[in-house]
Amino acid sequence: MNHSTGRPTKYEQERIDAMRRLGCVACAQLGVPNLNELELHHLLDGNVRMGHWFSIFLCAGHHQGRWSETQKEWIPPDLRVSIASGRKAWNRVYPAERILWVKVQQRLRLNDTWPPTKLVPRGGPRHAQSNQTLVEAPKGEAPVAAVLSPAPGVGDRTGAEPGTAAGDRA
Repeated sequence: MNHSTGRPTKYEQERIDAMRRLGCVACAQLGVPNLNELELHHLLDGNVRMGHWFSIFLCAGHHQGRWSETQKEWIPPDLRVSIASGRKAWNRVYPAERILWVKVQQRLRLNDTWPPTKLVPRGGPRHAQSNQTLVEAPKGEAPVAAVLSPAPGVGDRTGAEPGTAAGDRA
């Protein structure tokens, strides 16, 4: 892998592998489990990638706007918004990226604290809690759609993103 964030550490890679099994977090908000064409989206802070720890999986449609024929059938046009369309467009339909990240962290039973600074040790906040382990869904349980289901109203924007002020949103 060649990334501006470098190669993931062993623990970051374990998290990425566990996250992949959850599927696209945006499709989950719509109640549509999707494990196809997943792409790792790194969250930004001040236009700087936060690293592999601060990432979520999105399908090609929700990441870059490349919608499959199946998605075009299942997802109404007004909900076919990709993160590449911009944060304002995204946040009109879906929760903020950080809120989705927190839901994924909680699902994996990992530290969901957003750092007060961009300077984060490699491997994320895990080092503060070295006894933490990744926990997967019990066998037979649905992917994220059952767990990361949205609050009332898919794009419910009540409350600010963790660690941001209202003026910080793009």
